[in-house]
Amino acid sequence: MFNCRLDISLIFWHSHFYFNRNSESLTKNIEIPSYSRNAFITFNWSINELKIGIFGADYKIAVDGGANLEEETYKRIDTLVTEPTHPPNKFVSWLKKHKLVEQLRYKTNEDFYDVVASSLRSIQDYVSAHQAINAFWNIIYEDRKIKMRMPKNETDVQPTIKHLLDDVCTMKNMEIHSEAEIGGGNLDFLIEGVKEDGSKIQVCVEFKNAHHSRLEHGLTDQLPAYMRAKGSDFGLYCVMYYRGEWFDQPDESLHKLDIRLKSLAIEHGYRNVNVITYDFSKHRTPSQQTTTQ
Repeated sequence: MFNCRLDISLIFWHSHFYFNRNSESLTKNIEIPSYSRNAFITFNWSINELKIGIFGADYKIAVDGGANLEEETYKRIDTLVTEPTHPPNKFVSWLKKHKLVEQLRYKTNEDFYDVVASSLRSIQDYVSAHQAINAFWNIIYEDRKIKMRMPKNETDVQPTIKHLLDDVCTMKNMEIHSEAEIGGGNLDFLIEGVKEDGSKIQVCVEFKNAHHSRLEHGLTDQLPAYMRAKGSDFGLYCVMYYRGEWFDQPDESLHKLDIRLKSLAIEHGYRNVNVITYDFSKHRTPSQQTTTQ
C-alpha cells in the first residue's frame, strides 16, 4: 500500500534536528561547537526514505586529505526507511508555484503526448531491470509456502503505477490524477501538462489486463468515451500481459496481441490512441516453453 497523506515538519530543538513525516521521525544530534563554522546540513526525502546529513570541518579535512568522497559522505548521513508516501498533487503544485522545481512547459500538444507515452513505456524497462514483477501479482501463502499466484486487478496496480511515475512527473512538470471521475466512470489516470502559452494539456490513460473479458471494448469504447468527456485528443491504452509459468491466459502471444490491438485502434479511426503492452509474466524456462498457436 502507498500513503498519499503528507504531514511534514523540520524542527531544531536542544541540539537535535527532528525530520518528521506523518507519524515517523528521524532524529540527529548536532554538536554546536564542532559545527559552528564551515558546516552545512542536508535534508532529503523520497518516496520511502528520510535523510539528514551533517558535514562539518572534519568532512572537509578528510576529503582534502584524500579520503574517499563517497565513503565520507555516506557515514555522515542518517537514513530512516518509512512507509511509502506519495507527495500529493497539491504539494507538488506548491513546489512549482514557489519555483522549487523546474517549470517545464511544452511547445505543442504532441510534444507533451510523446513525453507521457515515453514515461509510461519506461515502466517496462524498470520492472525488467529490477525483476519487479511481484508488485503486479497477488501471492497467496499457506503455511509460509506459496500456494498460488494470480494477477492483480487493474485498480490494485494503480498505486504501483503511480509510484513508478512520480519522479518523472515531477521532473517533466506533469500532474497525475488517479481514478479521475469522468463521464459517469472512473478513468485510471488523467495526466496534465502546461504549454508555453499557459494552457493545459490532458492525456487520458486506461490500464487493462490482457485476459480481461472486455479488453477490446476498453480500447474501442471506454477510453474514447473518457477522452470525449474530458475534451482530450490523446489517449493511451496500457495492457498488462501475464501469461507464462504462473498464469495461462490469454490464448494469444504478447506479440500477436500487441499487433491486433494496434490494428483495432486504427480500424476504428483512433489515430491519437496509442496501445502500450507490458510483459509482467513469469517467463518459462526453455524446457517449459511450448509454441503458442
